[in-house]
Amino acid sequence: MSGGVRVDGLNELQEHLRRVGVQLQDMPVFADLAQRMAALARSYAPARTGRLARSIRPEDTPNRASIVATEPYAATINYGSTVRNIRPRKFMQRVDPAITGQAVNAVTAAVERIINQGAK
Repeated sequence: MSGGVRVDGLNELQEHLRRVGVQLQDMPVFADLAQRMAALARSYAPARTGRLARSIRPEDTPNRASIVATEPYAATINYGSTVRNIRPRKFMQRVDPAITGQAVNAVTAAVERIINQGAK
């Protein structure tokens, strides 16, 4: 199971940056955001044994911040199961609203750094 932050207009930004010779892979901001997201999701995950929280890690993607929970029962705990009478915990979904402000600020700052470096 995985989750991630979507930045509206990122494709257009990527195209504009490509035109000036910058790739989003040059921006480590996404890896940093994914680390923060994983830490938040771990803190939100139910901690019966701790295995679920330990299975949450950032995914290695060059142009977006995303996380994954690798424990086989992660989706069942997150989304719930009527068959097993497990209520949804939505620990992965809680990350998005908690990180959105940080994500916007971090991506904005990274883009501004790139623009300022190009203007010199």
